[in-house]
Amino acid sequence: MAKATRVHVRERRGTLLSDFLYQGVRYRESTGLRDNPDNRKRCLHEAQRIESEIALGEFDYLKRFPHGNQRHHFTAKPTGDISFEEFALTVWLPHMQTKLSETTAEEYHRILMARGFPSLGSVSLKNIRSEHLDRLTLSLKGLKGNEGTLSPRRMNIILLRVRQVLDLAFEREYLDKNPHS
Repeated sequence: MAKATRVHVRERRGTLLSDFLYQGVRYRESTGLRDNPDNRKRCLHEAQRIESEIALGEFDYLKRFPHGNQRHHFTAKPTGDISFEEFALTVWLPHMQTKLSETTAEEYHRILMARGFPSLGSVSLKNIRSEHLDRLTLSLKGLKGNEGTLSPRRMNIILLRVRQVLDLAFEREYLDKNPHS
């Protein structure tokens, strides 16, 4: 007889998350609830429901976690017709928010809004080429920061965020080839 799936409620950075195995893959899904006795009780109740659904073969990941960071496993292969900005805001940033503090996620958002989206935001992911990234790099070199031109460190931080968006797009099969590599 197969071992029953256990759903654990864990705390990470003050927020509760559900941690479980489903179809051989480990999932850690944020509940968005602060860790306190009432919320923990609520999450434990939801964990029991998930365990029951899995045991009965009725678990629907997309219904249970419509914005879950692993939803790409349960949807058809994406086409890449999504714009860089839309992908960054609807897929990459929520994915990163599960790993970052709120202030860091906000900083990532500000970086992309101010520096990444003006150059790449409207470009469809499938149409991004290395030339787009070269133009972005050149435009960053010409920009002025608070105290003169942008430092090489700041430019690298901006380019790193763009690279992370493209890496996730490639990983989730929005791109056949990563233009940054």
